Parts: sequence; C-alpha cells; structure tokens
Amino acid sequence: MTEKLNRNTRKINFAVIVCNSIIYEKFRKNQQFSDPLTDLIVKLVTSAGHDIVSTQFLPDDRVMLGKQVGNIISTKSVDAIIVCGGTGLKISEITLECLRPLMVKTIPGFAEIFRKLSYEKFGSEAITLRALAGITDHQKVLFCIPESLDSVKMVLTQLVLPEIETILEKVQKS
Repeated sequence: MTEKLNRNTRKINFAVIVCNSIIYEKFRKNQQFSDPLTDLIVKLVTSAGHDIVSTQFLPDDRVMLGKQVGNIISTKSVDAIIVCGGTGLKISEITLECLRPLMVKTIPGFAEIFRKLSYEKFGSEAITLRALAGITDHQKVLFCIPESLDSVKMVLTQLVLPEIETILEKVQKS
C-alpha cells in the first residue's frame, strides 16, 4: 500500500471542500478557527506528490454545495474533488444526496471497502457511516467522505491516494 502511494507517475490536482456549517460561519465572519481535517487532507495529498488547487468551506446547504461542486467539476485544472463532511445520518447532513446526481457513474466498491475498513476499526457502528465516490460528466472523480480524523486518514491512505491514478486512467481512456 505505501509502495503504491509513493510511485505516482502523474501529479493529480485535488479540490477540497469541507462541508460544516459551524466552520463555515466562522470562516465567513473572519473568526479564528482550527481545522485539523483540512490540514490532514493537505498533508496526506501533498505527501503523496499531488497538489491541492482549491480549499473551501461550505455550510450544509444543498444549493451552495451543488453549485460550488458543479463549478469545480467544470474547472480544467481539477482532477479530483474531496468533499469532507455532511455524510452522517442527521437530516441536515445532505452531501451524498446532493452530490450523487452530479455523478454519471458511482464507484460502489469505494463505499463497500470503506465500510469494511470502518467495521474492522470501529465495530458495528460502521453501519452508520456513509461515503460515496463517482465519476462526473467532465471525467472528474468525486469523493464524499465523513468528517472525522480517523475516517479521513483511513480513506485517503488506504483508498483514494493508492487508487486515484488508476481510476483516472480508466475514466479517461474512454
């Protein structure tokens, strides 16, 4: 796994969106806040030899999230998008329901393996964890992941970063 992380043949450009209403309000009001999730995502992605070309904070708002991800999808400089947060079971957590329609294909194995890894780490609580990955009509890979340090580290190191080049190669061959 580490071997695959370190043998990148191409640099992938990632956009990151953190979907969290509390952080968004602090960001919007120019209040100080810490965001260890974004720090971890940036560290893991750049350590794997890729770039973060955009980082944004959004509230749990369908219109704002859909519009912003739609704009990023049409950006030529972005290959993959990570949306972190809004994947829980609360009615207000709308990331998966909002972004699934932007995907022309989903990658079912992503959520399946995420849940398996989560079960191994957290036990039966894993049934409450939700994730989604898919391909957009502009051949971008869109990942929707939970907003926890453990989940972010697991998803990026064991799924996203080892496989992003393979996914993009398969998508862009068509």
